[in-house]
Amino acid sequence: MPPTSSLRSLVLLLAVAVVAVGCDGFETGTAPDSQSTGTPSVEFASSSVGAIPSDSLVTLDVQLQNPDGNAVTVQLLYAQQASSAAPVDLANSIDRITEISFAATSGDTTITRPVEIDISDADISDGRKEAFFALQQVESDGAARLGEQNEVSLSIGFPPVEDVKAAGVGASVTFEAIVTEISDGDLRVQDETAGFWLAGQDELASEASRGDLLRVSGTISEFSGQLQFFQDELSNYTIVSSENDLPDAETVTLPEADENFDQLQSQRIRVENITIEPGGDSNFQGGGSEGNYTVTDEQGNTLTLRIPGDSFYAGKPIPTGSITFEGVLGQFFGDIQLRARYEDNLITE
Repeated sequence: MPPTSSLRSLVLLLAVAVVAVGCDGFETGTAPDSQSTGTPSVEFASSSVGAIPSDSLVTLDVQLQNPDGNAVTVQLLYAQQASSAAPVDLANSIDRITEISFAATSGDTTITRPVEIDISDADISDGRKEAFFALQQVESDGAARLGEQNEVSLSIGFPPVEDVKAAGVGASVTFEAIVTEISDGDLRVQDETAGFWLAGQDELASEASRGDLLRVSGTISEFSGQLQFFQDELSNYTIVSSENDLPDAETVTLPEADENFDQLQSQRIRVENITIEPGGDSNFQGGGSEGNYTVTDEQGNTLTLRIPGDSFYAGKPIPTGSITFEGVLGQFFGDIQLRARYEDNLITE
């Protein structure tokens, strides 16, 4: 999972501390809080930028806010020691310290200077990489300071699925994730952060296998409370590799699976010490409403166990006693379901 913004700041702060004492030539910048709100300030336009190597060039925008007519310079630091992206991943397109100049001017409330970075040769074969940058050493004949947004992270690679989900309905996204379930033309995929549903994908379902790493592009929609690519909303896909380990299942209780469904949807979970109510059946039925069974934990909490029509368990004896479920969490019109598709989804004690 990528570091949180607070951790990024801490890592960058540590890197700044190291270079401040001479290991990397970092010099302290103008104190950001020593001037009034209207004082000219220099900062990044955003706190983070994401891109993939095929984007080739990435732009970091540095902005001068509230210019007072005086020329302003600021240093842009590439914090290499705190970054997982090496100079070669940036095609050596940026120096350790780059000076950015704003000519004397007035009238505009914001002046932007773009800094281009070449990521076309970045090696992300082992996953995403990050490069951290900071602003320092503001100089001007007038009053000038660093703004609050004086750090930025450049993430090179495909976004984590949790960020894809956060983009929401209507967003066009590309990401990579491992196939955790294929059932009736639908696929569930997951990375280390979250799961996602590829619905109505008969062609892909016929080509892919559980454990494949997929790269998919599409536009997000929603059905029955679940985010998805549905049919033509999946615009492109590539099977990157096969026979990968499945993401670890997160251990939760039945109430947690219910209450945290938005977070856990289409994700592999593990629920221990539950029993199956057979509803009069000795063998599992698969598909339709007959494929739904109730599971109960030791506290009496319940949830639906779903046996799809193409499940390994269809026609198999229903286990008695306590079991552990380890599989994908789904939903059908508000009914949250533990999906038992494969032989390893139900573990008998």
